[in-house]
Amino acid sequence: MAFSLASDQAAAAEQFRIIGDLVTRHPWAYYSNDPIDAFAARRDRAYASTQ
Repeated sequence: MAFSLASDQAAAAEQFRIIGDLVTRHPWAYYSNDPIDAFAARRDRAYASTQ
């Protein structure tokens, strides 16, 4: 989450690849009422910017 919020999409994409689909409520619930959607949106943004 930190890399994504800091606009370091390459580092965020690397971490999302490591995390895989293992979404937890925290820290994503701090960003959105729907942590799964918040995770997916940030992951998609990171992946799109590194292609």
